Amino acid sequence: MNYPHFKHALAASLLALMWQTSTIAADVEGFTEPFRTINVAAGETGILETILVAEGDKVTKGQEVACLTLDVQQASQEVAERMMNAVGQLNTAKAELKLKSNLLSKLEALRLKGHASQEEVDRIAIEKEVSEARLLAVTEELLLKKIEHKRLGLQIERRRVRSPIDGVVARMWKDEAEFVAPNEPVVATIVQLDPLLAVFAVPSILHSGLKTGDVVPVSFGEQSVDGKIELISPVTDAQSGTITIKVRLTNPQGKLRSGERCRLTIHEQEPSLTEQRPPTRR
Repeated sequence: MNYPHFKHALAASLLALMWQTSTIAADVEGFTEPFRTINVAAGETGILETILVAEGDKVTKGQEVACLTLDVQQASQEVAERMMNAVGQLNTAKAELKLKSNLLSKLEALRLKGHASQEEVDRIAIEKEVSEARLLAVTEELLLKKIEHKRLGLQIERRRVRSPIDGVVARMWKDEAEFVAPNEPVVATIVQLDPLLAVFAVPSILHSGLKTGDVVPVSFGEQSVDGKIELISPVTDAQSGTITIKVRLTNPQGKLRSGERCRLTIHEQEPSLTEQRPPTRR
């Protein structure tokens, strides 16, 4: 057996084995927070007449949660609706135009036979034009009344406070009979808890193997759930040297609570010896 050759091969194998990379796992502490937190404000100022939900209630998108007083606006809308549907003036204008049109046709026929003068025909023609203008004015007025009715409807809707998302009422800022002022328009805070966000401050040296969209395990004590990386902040915090990473967690049953502590396990590759590779034997 060629012992020198065997020793050289054994040494080379040991060096190669020692320089294989190993996987290390690092746990980063974090916490959960709502996916969205929205302070829902009233679109108008006024007295808060009714509150239709309580803190902790689940709400759906578009659901009414509170309403300002509507008595004045509803009365104005009722008046506008009656005026919009009043067709008496319109029917009168149409009948008058029809009468002038028939009279003009008859006078033109009589003028051809010499039984009416051109002056009479011209006078009725002018009266017909006036009738046409009156009908147009009545039509335009009714159109404006319809627009006014719609405007009042939109104003009433602005006094209804609705949830913009499916979520949970986290806090009611106003009570019934309180005034909603321009500088304090928020009525309720609604949070979206499905999905939920897990937020971690990850040391910058550990984030290199992660990218947006990766599926990563997030641990809550003994329980572990898979989440998808929603955000890797492009900015490193100068004081802590960490990068904010947000992981999106599905939470259809609401079992995961906002504000809970959690852990993110990050796997990194590193060489098993020093960073400086020994020189190659020649």
